[in-house]
Amino acid sequence: MSKNALIILAHPEQNSLNHSLMNESIKILEAKGYKVKTSDLYKMNFNPLLTSNDFKDWPANIPMNLMLAAGKSNESKKLSTDILEEQSKVEWADLVIFQFPLWWMSMPAILKGWFDRSISAKFAYGNKPQIPENSKLANKKDCINDYHSCR
Repeated sequence: MSKNALIILAHPEQNSLNHSLMNESIKILEAKGYKVKTSDLYKMNFNPLLTSNDFKDWPANIPMNLMLAAGKSNESKKLSTDILEEQSKVEWADLVIFQFPLWWMSMPAILKGWFDRSISAKFAYGNKPQIPENSKLANKKDCINDYHSCR
């Protein structure tokens, strides 16, 4: 069984506690036999803005419904390159860790933008609120409800 972990980091300061926590997590995970990939959103200069340019499979002459456009473009894999790269990392990972500070009682905007653009219709969810069986997220470990499976 593969052991692949992805850490999504959202903090602009390289000398921050969040970076230290990510680096320590990498050491611990690798010692436990995990292969680790990271997405350091600030270092990557990740664009958090969801725009019509993200969806290459939506006709230009039709007003955009973002959920339908995301679904259609996810099915055809005609998305912005940066979204395809992030989705590829999520598919690869057995365990996904989000490392970020709480700012104004929420995540940093860059991480919210990552969710808006990367975890989208027909990739992570369908028309119902639960994760469908054929979702790319269906077999990911849930450390909140099943903590022991993530140790």
